[in-house]
Amino acid sequence: MKFWLCLLILLPLNFSKADDSSQDKIFDDYYKEYRCDPSDPDLLANKKTYQDLGCDIMKISQQVDNQEPVAPQVLYHFGEKQYLDEDIQNRGVPEASWNNYVMKSRMGLGPNRVGLYGAVTSHKAENYAQGGNAWMMEIHVKPECRTPDSVVSFNGLYKSPIFMKWWSTKQPSDFSNLIQFSQKCFNSEEKAIISPQGFSDPACEKTVHAFLDDVKPKMIQDTYNEQAWYIRDRSCIKTIRGTPEEIINIFTTQRHLWRSYCNKNQSKAPMMLVLFGALKNIDGKVTDSQLADLMNTLNFSQVPLPKILGPKMITAYMRCRDKNKMDEFKSIQARKLTESGGYSMYYGASDPATYYQQEISSFENACK
Repeated sequence: MKFWLCLLILLPLNFSKADDSSQDKIFDDYYKEYRCDPSDPDLLANKKTYQDLGCDIMKISQQVDNQEPVAPQVLYHFGEKQYLDEDIQNRGVPEASWNNYVMKSRMGLGPNRVGLYGAVTSHKAENYAQGGNAWMMEIHVKPECRTPDSVVSFNGLYKSPIFMKWWSTKQPSDFSNLIQFSQKCFNSEEKAIISPQGFSDPACEKTVHAFLDDVKPKMIQDTYNEQAWYIRDRSCIKTIRGTPEEIINIFTTQRHLWRSYCNKNQSKAPMMLVLFGALKNIDGKVTDSQLADLMNTLNFSQVPLPKILGPKMITAYMRCRDKNKMDEFKSIQARKLTESGGYSMYYGASDPATYYQQEISSFENACK
């Protein structure tokens, strides 16, 4: 079982149809304030930066430190299907996998940074949907794990009420006082001096590790990668969705996943890989109504690739399904989508019609 960065949303899920205008308004209002749509006319008119709208992790860090209820409700986690299938089938992470992998130092992560990762949108996280086995799972987090007293951020940690209360009772031996801790472990902007391995200074890492061991927060904002969080308590997982049928439902109803927030250079190639994988694994069972909703959702994307390649893929699926030639659909090679691994999201973003011509032609010619 392998885990890496993935994805979350702070809003209640709404599994209504893709053309639900009320759902669109919820997402539009939310992201206008927090997730910075680069083409938003209000954003351009007001000349606000991404950081003003929360793409800089410090805004959320400050909210966590102030004990505001901002912890996310759902994580969207991208990775390789063979490793995510176990969790999807179990509707949670098996205890052995949690203990032996998730909470063990791996892939360069130090002990204070291990956990089940996720992020608010597909921004960056889809990066970890690798090659032809790209997949995604949707992790629902229990309410009791999202309360202010269950969540911490490393940025500005020294002024968090939770941390100050712990400090007053423990008085860590590596620092004479809290001021010294703040000066050694944080920069002038209150950002933790941290890397994927953990705090750069061993004394800082040791102190924070003791804090985490004693307080046992349920969720931590990942202050190294923007928009990421990680779960530290396995019991916080309410359920996990990610069967092929559920992927189609998620990709159709959670339209924000197809938008480009905080990084206008995304191509959404890994998202297209996951969609292709879901269509192949459903084996001809997606209805015309579902496909029409999915097509509308892809047109909602501001990123060119889903609008260009999506209709070709869906139309090819319908032809192959109707002609009982699903094996031909499954045999289509999406080399440009897979050859750069997860990082293909950045390639061809400026001219996807040319860069992904091979895929476009393959879907156009399938089952004719």
